[in-house]
This record gives sequence, C-alpha cells and structure tokens, in this order.
Amino acid sequence: MIEPGAPLILPVDDTLLHRLGRKVYATFWHHDATANSDRAAVAWGNNWVVVGVLVRLPFMGRAVCLPILFRLWQPRRKDIAKAKPDPQRPAKPELAREMVDLIAARFPDRTLHVVGDSAYGSGAWRGLAPGATLTVRPRKDAALYKLAPPRTGKRGRPAKKGARLPSLSQIALDPATTWQTISARGVMARQKKSRFVPCAACGPADWAMSPSKSCSSATPPSPPATSSRCSPPT
Repeated sequence: MIEPGAPLILPVDDTLLHRLGRKVYATFWHHDATANSDRAAVAWGNNWVVVGVLVRLPFMGRAVCLPILFRLWQPRRKDIAKAKPDPQRPAKPELAREMVDLIAARFPDRTLHVVGDSAYGSGAWRGLAPGATLTVRPRKDAALYKLAPPRTGKRGRPAKKGARLPSLSQIALDPATTWQTISARGVMARQKKSRFVPCAACGPADWAMSPSKSCSSATPPSPPATSSRCSPPT
C-alpha cells in the first residue's frame, strides 16, 4: 500500500517475450537477461518497456513492483539511417518518458521518483515535471557538471551547465565520499559491486549530467575505513 500523498517510486525496465516465427509483429533479436549460458544470451521475440509502481503489502516483508503501463518497442525501419532516430518508432527511454508523463499528469500533486538502469540514462528525460526525479546508474565515462548558474541579465547566450565536477573515479578516491552497502534478496553484495551513493548533503539540486553524454558510473575501488559527509570538491 502507499500512504496518501507519499512519493511514488516508479521502476522502469524492459522485458523480453520469446516468440517464434519471422512474421510475428515487432520481433527482433534481444539480449536475454534470464539466459543460463552465454550461448543463449540472445533470443528472438518482442521487447516490452514497462513502468511499475513500488508498493508494500502488509503480508510481505519486502516491496513489490506492480506494472501499471507498458509499451511495445519496435525495431528501427530499414530505410532509416542508424545514426538518425526513427520518429515513428521511439527508443526505449522515449517510450518510458511517455508513460511517466502520463502518470505525472494523472497525479500532479505527487512526487515521482523514476528508477532505471544505465540504459535509460539519456537526453529523453530532459524537462521532466517539477515534482519528478530520475535515478540511473551512470557509466564510467560520465561527465558530471553542476547545474547551470542563474541568468545575470547580461547579453549573450546563457550557460547550459555549470562547472565540471571531478570524475567518478576521483570522487570514489576522495576520503570525504560516503559509501552505502547494497544487498540483493538478503545476500550482501561483494565489495567490488559497491557503488557510490551521494548523501543528503549533495542532492539532485547539486548535480547535473552533461547534455552530450548519458548519465553513467564506474565500479569504484574499496571504500575507505572511515568516511564523513559527501562533499566532492568543486
């Protein structure tokens, strides 16, 4: 259940539906994350982009994701160049953004927290509703910038982004970086899978990703024995 007025956590991901036959609509080769071997890592079928809402049920100790909206991803048409987007067949992040906008219009008074993997960190999320946020795992070559400074009223083109922040590897090596231990299904993750998590001192208002690159992250080294507040140098 969700408390009245509480923020809505919206996980976003895509799932593969195995199909047989070359004439099935919108089928293509996709990576099969549920495959047990590398030989079967690619499968033929439909790919559905799904947006769910995270709820907690009184008879379960963990949260449950309930799918509420979905869209069918379609492969790019053959007459469209690979470097150009297909306007009639949006990419997966664009399909997810379309569904999140529908939810934001349905619940204008709610705060929305969209969560996805690194594949959904793209420019398709620019201009989200004021009460919506996006959390994705960044790539290791991500370029992080501060938010654009306020306009000064002077002539000239306004800045689109602020000063560049240190790289993720520099942030991971900073003694002031805080770390968070993650677990999956009750099993603690290995140290090499630990990821940098900003604390409340550096919230979304202090971070922005480069418009030219997707949001991304690297596997950091072992965290320091002691840590304080998260305050990356400017």
